[in-house]
Amino acid sequence: MKRVAYLILCHTDPPQLARLTNALDHQADFFIHVDLKSDISAFKALSLPNTARFIEERERVSWGGFSIVRATVKLITAALKEDNHYSHLVLLSGLDYPIKPASKICDFLQSHADTQFIRFFDVGQCPDHHLKSTIHYHFRENLYNSSRLVYVDKAVRKVMTTLASPFKKAPLHNITHCFGSQWWALTLDCARYIMEYISRHADLVRFYQSAHAPDELFFHTIVANSPFLSQTRGIEPYPGPGTYKLANLHFITKDLKKVFTEKDFSDLAQSKKYFVRKITSGQSLNLIKCIDTELLSR
Repeated sequence: MKRVAYLILCHTDPPQLARLTNALDHQADFFIHVDLKSDISAFKALSLPNTARFIEERERVSWGGFSIVRATVKLITAALKEDNHYSHLVLLSGLDYPIKPASKICDFLQSHADTQFIRFFDVGQCPDHHLKSTIHYHFRENLYNSSRLVYVDKAVRKVMTTLASPFKKAPLHNITHCFGSQWWALTLDCARYIMEYISRHADLVRFYQSAHAPDELFFHTIVANSPFLSQTRGIEPYPGPGTYKLANLHFITKDLKKVFTEKDFSDLAQSKKYFVRKITSGQSLNLIKCIDTELLSR
């Protein structure tokens, strides 16, 4: 049986990372990127599965910036180096949690060995901000590393983005730019294709370095313009505003900042999804107990 590679992006709540990885510890390897702004010692002190490993080269991740794409690429690179013939590489947040047993998730992925779980639509066909997020210049990466300059940093970048708003990037030829949920599950062959594509198309990397939320555009655009398109749902019609409408294996609500609690258990129990986002050690503790007892022990 092939294993599953879980690629985890985290920056906070170390105890929740421990719960997540231990709940998924079935035929699985874990590759973990801790934001460079966070103290990794608290994460390394956790009791994690033996197959969990931390990425040593870490990114200082900025919200909405290309740094999260670079962090994800580092996770993919680490998984490909293992050469464990994974069924899928599953991208997760450290604040995710399974709502199906790990064995069921593994079986599901095994039974869809030629499926790429990544949904997207053509940003050129939508009427709202997604096209502007793609073709206009945005400055999302922090300019200063000092925590004392957070508000100054944000203000300067906002001014830079405003001043650049009249300008558009030169279009990339023969590329359909696509948008979708950040969290996906891709086969090993598709992941290898992505890495090869990145190495040969520096123009695509440059293009998305100044996009807003490129983690919801970059990988989707590569897959949508690849031979692996036939292993997805295809380029879907624009579903209206809301990233949650394009969720793949995750249960996500319209309010992307929502922290799930015990009150949400019934919805999760009835869901056909495999993960919930998002969960925290404090607010979600009773919910986690319910999930463990009622859903994961089946």
